[in-house]
Amino acid sequence: MCIYDSPRNNMKIVENGLTQAVHLTWLLVNRVHVLISQYNEEIVQTLICKVQENSVASGLLLQAIAARCQCCLKDEFALNIYKMLSLSHESQSGALVFLICRIIGKLEPAIAVRFANLATERCKMLAEVSPEDIKSQLSKEDLQVALESLHRDKDTKPLILKQHMPVQDSGPKPDFVLISDRLITMVQYWEHNFYTKPIGDILGKGLRKPIESLLISLSRLEVVNNIALIPPIAWSYVEVTVKNDTIQKIDLPLQALQDMDVLESFLFRVNLLGWSCKKQFEEIWVGLLGALPGNGTHWAVRGIAQLLATTAPALRRRPALHLPRTRVYLTDGG
Repeated sequence: MCIYDSPRNNMKIVENGLTQAVHLTWLLVNRVHVLISQYNEEIVQTLICKVQENSVASGLLLQAIAARCQCCLKDEFALNIYKMLSLSHESQSGALVFLICRIIGKLEPAIAVRFANLATERCKMLAEVSPEDIKSQLSKEDLQVALESLHRDKDTKPLILKQHMPVQDSGPKPDFVLISDRLITMVQYWEHNFYTKPIGDILGKGLRKPIESLLISLSRLEVVNNIALIPPIAWSYVEVTVKNDTIQKIDLPLQALQDMDVLESFLFRVNLLGWSCKKQFEEIWVGLLGALPGNGTHWAVRGIAQLLATTAPALRRRPALHLPRTRVYLTDGG
């Protein structure tokens, strides 16, 4: 008797808690092709939903499809199989993935894409479950068969080219202290060899200008901008703010700028590197005002005048003395 002739009797089997296992087994094994072909009927869809709610019954349906339906995976029949398999119980995800692997090569491309997406979704579900659940769904023998199949089909190459894969850097992590030390050393070298005590044309104009532009650009990066402005002779005054073993902020106290040597080196860096935001401008301004009572009053006044000049608007045939990071021009450092 055809399943479609008495759907209500079959529904009673399921609604009874699937206690009549013999009848259910006979129904799924011997009439699975009828269930698939008539899946568009509402009563059949309800029946399949009830079956897929039970882990054992869902696994039995998968076995029936694998045993009896691989020879007719065409058109609407294949699409109905996809709809039924998409409802499979979560505990049958492993078996579902292996079933799709066996039949996907026999499907039409448009339908095969749906099966591939379904397999991908179930693989993601497996990745989130506990190792014990994975072992219950994927046996060692199943994985061995999958690996042998991949090698047999020579399908072991990655689908994504290496140049498009995100690479995890296994090298050393950036060291904030090391980077800051290198940058401070470079600025100090530039100050001593090209401005304070120039010793001739060491690099030549062809190299000096690009290297100085690079040094200025690096020093204007937000992560090291404040540090680049601090002269090496002032590091004994520096206040460091640390949080969770991470350096949060490095400041130069106002008292340090009352020393003429510190103030002179600080002004060189301000004029060479400039300021990058309103907050930094205000900090430099307050620092120079605090340096007025010290022994470098003339340097403080000169620094205030130069700092004010950097805020002047652009004049015709003369660019602004201070320019944003996006357009870095060379300065004479004076």
